[in-house]
Amino acid sequence: MLGNAFDYVKKIYAEFKAIGYQVRHWLLKGEQMGIPQRRHRVFFVALRNDIKFNLDDCDMSFNYELITYGEIKSEKGEEFSEAGKQGKFYKLLCEATPQDKTLCDVIVRKGGKRTAFQQFIVHDNDIFPTIRASRSCDNYRYPELTKTTAQDVINAQTFPQDYDFGTTSKAKIFYICGMSVPPIMMKRLITRLIESDVFNK
Repeated sequence: MLGNAFDYVKKIYAEFKAIGYQVRHWLLKGEQMGIPQRRHRVFFVALRNDIKFNLDDCDMSFNYELITYGEIKSEKGEEFSEAGKQGKFYKLLCEATPQDKTLCDVIVRKGGKRTAFQQFIVHDNDIFPTIRASRSCDNYRYPELTKTTAQDVINAQTFPQDYDFGTTSKAKIFYICGMSVPPIMMKRLITRLIESDVFNK
């Protein structure tokens, strides 16, 4: 939505208008929509001009109660392997304090340069960080000194508990979830449009 990328937003508007649609976009925040994850996404809604509804009249503000990681986390975190316990990430995690939110915070506190800022330390009272489409985006449980699990990611993404990912690979589940819009987030958006009577005009 910023800088040169906004040219794409203008193009989306122009193309929809050229084919007879009204269009509006919103930046929606998952944690405000009852999603146990900080997931901020831009949504475009387009309606044919013959549907007599003004999208500007649609209220897309949400104020659901925040759901913390402690409420959705799996019973036990993933233990580091013996080799992993010799690595720098585990050693940094062992030096974390309750105030640290990333491994970068630990590094900077020790006088180092800003690195590992995508390696999140998740506390029970935190909102789970944005799930990225990366096959190596482990987050870390504090103070347990373990990794978050595939089940944590499924819960934070609001996928059905019986959803078939076609794999049990944690890395692939992370990737699929990172590439997806949380189902409950979509439900909230569609429900709001229905409540606005947009589909009955």
